[in-house]
Amino acid sequence: MPRLWTALLLGRRELVRGLDAGWVAVVFQACEDRDAALASEAIALLSELTDPAARDAVCQRFLDRNDDEARRAALEGGYLPRDPAKRALFLFLTEQWERYEALDFDRRLLATIHEAADAGLRQRITEKLRAAGRTDYLAVLAGQDFRSRAGRMSAAESEVLVRLLAGNREWDRLWPLVFELDLTSSVRIVRLLKQAGGPPRATPIVPPSTGLWSWQRRKSPMRRPAQATPQPPSGVLAFGSPDASTTSPSRRGGR
Repeated sequence: MPRLWTALLLGRRELVRGLDAGWVAVVFQACEDRDAALASEAIALLSELTDPAARDAVCQRFLDRNDDEARRAALEGGYLPRDPAKRALFLFLTEQWERYEALDFDRRLLATIHEAADAGLRQRITEKLRAAGRTDYLAVLAGQDFRSRAGRMSAAESEVLVRLLAGNREWDRLWPLVFELDLTSSVRIVRLLKQAGGPPRATPIVPPSTGLWSWQRRKSPMRRPAQATPQPPSGVLAFGSPDASTTSPSRRGGR
């Protein structure tokens, strides 16, 4: 540490640019030092690191803590995590869309991260989608078909999904979600579609067992699929059928 502090105080950052990952946390501490000159040198050093593991540590601090200083240093230094999944998450959270497309064009890496993430990280991903307004990334929340994960989405995720699809007037994708999402989201979709002139006419409806459809069936037990009318055994005519005589057996033959 004395060597690091001495280099920073003397303005000789080139002497410590190759420090390893274990020193990165110390440099972040130096960024908050009461000595303004030392803090300024530490801030500059963070974006000049040459050791790959040290650069990874800066990126990881941003991913773990949403640290603004770590974000600034990584972007200024052009750092990217070496792990592909972490790189995808880093590019997404820092809104480097073109570089993200080159890495994970079908969003599968980010979808896998989102699926395994804790509540805090999932919220960060959701909020980034909300702020960026990128409907092309909504498959991360709802699945590639916009339905496979719908039943497991949080209320916040459902709200972002509905808002972005409606804002982009993607009614063909929004309508099937009426039968997949939670009741609140489903009712909101119905209202939005009503304001837009109704659901898409050509969209097939295949009601699943979740969302508004299941709620409707629980609340309205009389709305059940029509059952086939029982047919009489072969060779026996049903009473009242066109081929059956309406004359009583007792009156046949004039009796």
